[in-house]
Parts: sequence; structure tokens; C-alpha cells
Amino acid sequence: MKNIVSNPHPKHFLIVDDEDLMRHILRNIFELQGYIVSEARNDEEAINIIKSNQIHLVTLNTSPSKGSGFTLLHMIRRISNIPIIAVTADLSEASKVYCFKLGADDYITTPLSCDELIARINAIMRRYNQK
Repeated sequence: MKNIVSNPHPKHFLIVDDEDLMRHILRNIFELQGYIVSEARNDEEAINIIKSNQIHLVTLNTSPSKGSGFTLLHMIRRISNIPIIAVTADLSEASKVYCFKLGADDYITTPLSCDELIARINAIMRRYNQK
């Protein structure tokens, strides 16, 4: 992994996952890139953070075993146009298509590549003019 990136105007990312380890991994990746990070374990925490902060990107676990990931994706889209990356172990085409139909901007499967995740984030930030 790379050294910490100096960012004079850091963006604020939200990680939504009920697994402590995944939140920890993503937090480390994002903080090394110079981003500010908030974490949520569930839908309620996520919505409260989004409503009370300027969030620039959300990573959201939509794995079927988690249950509420798709619901939260839909809820976020009803209140915000924040870029959302679905992070999941589900490789099925149906899951990917459903995420995009609900409004996800991208979809990445675990185990994930740090470099690929950062490249996808950079592409999304360019599209949203947030780099």
C-alpha cells in the first residue's frame, strides 16, 4: 500500500458495513489516501451521518446475508445523489444489475484490490467533479 497522501481539501467518505474488519480495512485504505472517514454499522446510523455531514462518497455492503444493503441503497438515493460504491462478496449478475437499478455508481467484489478500489473512486470523483 502507498504512503499517506496529502490532501488540502479532504473529501468525507462513509463506510457502511456491519463487519468490523471490513470497515477497518476500508478506513485504512481511505485514510491513507487523505480522506476523512465515518463508519456506520446499519441503515439508521448511515442515514443519520448522511443527513448531518457533507458526505462525498459511500461504500455500502450489499451482500445478501446482510439483508438491508439494497434497502439502504434505495433510501440514500431518495435523499441524495452521493456517489455510492456497492462492496460485496456476491458475484451474481442479478445482484450487480439490481444495485445499478437502485442507483449504485459502481460495484466491486471482495476480496478487493486496494489499487482497483482507489482507481474506481478516482473515476467516480472525476465524474462528480469532486477530485
